[in-house]
Amino acid sequence: MGCDVSVGDSWVEVNAYQKKLKPISVTTLPHPGFPTDLQAPMMALLATIDGVSVIQDTVYNDRFTHIAELCLGADIQLTGNTAHAWWQSLSSAPIMASDLRAGAALVLASLLAEGETSISRIYHIDRGYENFEEKMRSIGAQIRTLKKRVNSSEFNARPILNSVNKVVLEYSPSHYFRTFKNNT
Repeated sequence: MGCDVSVGDSWVEVNAYQKKLKPISVTTLPHPGFPTDLQAPMMALLATIDGVSVIQDTVYNDRFTHIAELCLGADIQLTGNTAHAWWQSLSSAPIMASDLRAGAALVLASLLAEGETSISRIYHIDRGYENFEEKMRSIGAQIRTLKKRVNSSEFNARPILNSVNKVVLEYSPSHYFRTFKNNT
C-alpha cells in the first residue's frame, strides 16, 4: 500500500504522511488474519486511492452495507462477498450509518470529501466510540453538536473549534445525524 509501518509489543503505527498510496487486495479472515471489523474503514480509505482495490470478506458476508452510502463519489461494485473500489474524487452528500463499523467508515470518507456531508443514524457511532467528538478534535476535525428542537427546524449549538475539517453533530428525538465539512 505504500505506508511506513512500525510494530511494538502492544502497538502498531501506520504512517502514510506524504505517501502516494497504492491499491491493494484484502481478504478478511479469522484471527490472526485481517479483521472483518476493519473492512469498512479500509474500504473508505481504498476508495480514495488511484487504481482498483479489492476487498473480500470471508468472515461476515453481510458487512458491505456501507457501500451504498459511500455515494460520496466512490465507485464501488459488489459481487457476492467481494467489493472492487475505484478511486474517485469524493464529494459531499447526505448519507446514513447502517452500523457501527459503517459509521466509522463514513466519517473517514466524509473527512476526505469536498464540501459538507450529513450522516444520519449516528447513534451507531455513539454506542461504539467513547468521546467521539474529542477524538475527532484530536486529529484536527472541527466539531460542533446541535440539538434539534421538537417541532422546529431551529438548532441549539455548542461553539465549533477552528480547524481544517468541520464536523457538526446533530440530534433530534427521532433522527441523529452529523455533518462533516472539509475546508481544504
